[in-house]
Amino acid sequence: MGGCNTAHNHDGVGGLELLEDITIQMPHVKKIMGDKGYRVTFAAAVENLGLVFEVPDRPEGAKGFAVETKRWVVERTFACLNFYRRVAMDYEHTPQSAVSFLFLANISMVIRKIYILAT
Repeated sequence: MGGCNTAHNHDGVGGLELLEDITIQMPHVKKIMGDKGYRVTFAAAVENLGLVFEVPDRPEGAKGFAVETKRWVVERTFACLNFYRRVAMDYEHTPQSAVSFLFLANISMVIRKIYILAT
């Protein structure tokens, strides 16, 4: 872990650890999306793995608030996680436990979508 997970490091540096086995654990992944803060080190690491790194851009000439294409996908996921109290509140004592409940919440969301689409 080499100290990448300390509070003074940017998420892009910490995210490099997530990329270590991504092509083995998730061979179907072709594209990773992020915001502008991930354009340098993280984006280079993603592209070195042969994956596409995409950053949604603001529409040309936009002033003030503007909806960025595809950004809603990530924002919607985080918003939906607020409905899972165990994830929304900081109850967990270990990072492994917190990750497990994130997986359970995401599995629950996917199962719900499948059920809705099937009915």
